[in-house]
Amino acid sequence: MVSHPTTPTNLSDLEALATEFAASNDLDRLREITIALARPGVTNKAWSFPAFQTGVRTLIERSASTDGEDRLKTLALLARLMTQPSKAVQHAIRSGLGHPAPALLALPSLLSDPQDREYLAQAVRLAAIPNRAEYLAVFSASEGQYLSGARKQATIGLIEEAPSLTAAFDLLGQELRVQEFDTQDVGSSRARRLVRTLEAILNALRVTDPVVEADVGPAFGRLLTAGLGGSPIKERSVAIEVAVAALDVLTAFVRPNFSLARDPQVFDGVAVLRRLFAPARWPDETLDSRKALAGVLREAIALLAQAGITDNKLRHTIILLLEDHLAEVTLRELADRSPGLTQEVRHWLARGRAIRTLEGSEATAETLLEAVDRDIAEAFREAAGLRETWEHVKDDLADAVRDAPPYLKQAVDRVGSRLDRLARRVALVASKREMELTDEVGEAVEYSPVDHEADHPLAGVRVVRIIAPKVTRRARSGPPQIVLKSRVEAT
Repeated sequence: MVSHPTTPTNLSDLEALATEFAASNDLDRLREITIALARPGVTNKAWSFPAFQTGVRTLIERSASTDGEDRLKTLALLARLMTQPSKAVQHAIRSGLGHPAPALLALPSLLSDPQDREYLAQAVRLAAIPNRAEYLAVFSASEGQYLSGARKQATIGLIEEAPSLTAAFDLLGQELRVQEFDTQDVGSSRARRLVRTLEAILNALRVTDPVVEADVGPAFGRLLTAGLGGSPIKERSVAIEVAVAALDVLTAFVRPNFSLARDPQVFDGVAVLRRLFAPARWPDETLDSRKALAGVLREAIALLAQAGITDNKLRHTIILLLEDHLAEVTLRELADRSPGLTQEVRHWLARGRAIRTLEGSEATAETLLEAVDRDIAEAFREAAGLRETWEHVKDDLADAVRDAPPYLKQAVDRVGSRLDRLARRVALVASKREMELTDEVGEAVEYSPVDHEADHPLAGVRVVRIIAPKVTRRARSGPPQIVLKSRVEAT
C-alpha cells in the first residue's frame, strides 16, 4: 500500500489520506494519519469523504474486537480524533463506544507515549465496558508520569463512574497498595505517587459532582494508609507534600457537604497525616492547608454549640490540626464571639470540660434538622416523581431527537444524567433522615384527614385518589411519623 503525505495541503491530499485511513491495518501508520487529520478544520473536511467515515466505523469495531496493546492503541486513536470540534466525528465515536464491549484487560502501561495514554483514558471514560471503574482505578494508581494528563483523565472518569466517593477512594487505595517500587527510598517513592494521585483527586472534585456518603472519611483515611504503605518517608519535603495535598482534598469534599463536618470520623485522615511528623510539630509549610480545614471544623463546632451540643472528638481534631496554642486561641475566640451560648458551652469551648457529648444528646441534635425536615420531604417526593416521569418519557424523547442535531441529543442525555444524579442525592439525604415514600400514586383509598390533604375542600367525600405519596419517618418505637400527608383528589 502506498503511504500518502501526512501534511495534507489540498482536498486531493486529504482524500488520499482518508482513503488510506479506511484501508490500512497498520496501527502505527494509522496513528500518523490520525495526527494529521486531528487538526483544526481538517477533521470536518475529512468527514465529508465516505472513506474516512468508513475508517472511523472500522476503528470503532476494532476497539471492541481486538485485545492487548492493539485495543489500547485503537481506543487512543479514536479519542485523538475527538479532540477537534467536529460534531459529526465526536457523535459517531461517542455513540460507537457507547455500545457494550468486552472487559478491558490490557494494562495502560503498554502504551509508552504519555499522550497516547491520556487519549486512552479519555476513550475509557466513554467505553461501555463492564470493568470501567476498576480499570480507571488501575490506570490512575499505576500512572508513573510526573505531570500526567492520563492520571488526570482517569481519575475524573473513576469519580464519575464509581457509585460514590467512598467507592472511588477504596478502589484507588486497593491499587495504590499493590504498587511496587524498585528504589532505595521506597517510602518516598510511594509518597510521591500518592501526592500525584491526591492532586488528581482534587482536580476531579472541582469538575465532578460525586455522591458523598457518611463513610467517606474513613475511606479517605484508608486511601492514605494504603498509599503510604507503612514505609518510612526519608525526605521530609515529600512528607510535607503528602500532608498538604491530603488536607486540601479533605477540605474539598467536606466543605460542600457540610453535614459531614459534625461527624468526627470524617477526619480520620488527619491522624494518619499527623503521624508523618510525630513527635515533632506540624511543619510550617502545612499551616495554610491546616487552617482551611480547621475553618470547616470551627463552623461545625459553632453550629453544634448554638444547639447546646459539645463533642470532645471534634474538639480533639481541631487541636490535632492546629496544635495547642493556635487551637486554644481559635476556640476561645469562638466562645467569646458566638452569641446565645450557655455559660456551660462557653466554658467547654475555652477549657475543654464537656457538658454533654453529641452521642449523648440525640434529642438536642435532632432540633438541628427538624426545621428543614418538611423541605427535605417535599424535595424527596418531587424528585421521586420527576424521576418516574423521566423513566416514562426518556425512550420517546430519544426517538424524537434521533434525527436532531448532535448537540440536542447530548443535551437530552445530560438532562437525564443530571436528573438521575439529583434524585439519588435527594433520596440519600432523605434516607439519612429515615424517610420513606408510602402509598401508590393513582390508588383509590378511603379519605382520612389524618393521612390525606387536598388543594380543595373534601367535605362529604369518602373515596379519594392519591396524586402524591405520603412521606413518613421511621420511629424507634410506635408507628412511623408522618412528615408529609398524601396529596389526594376526589375520585
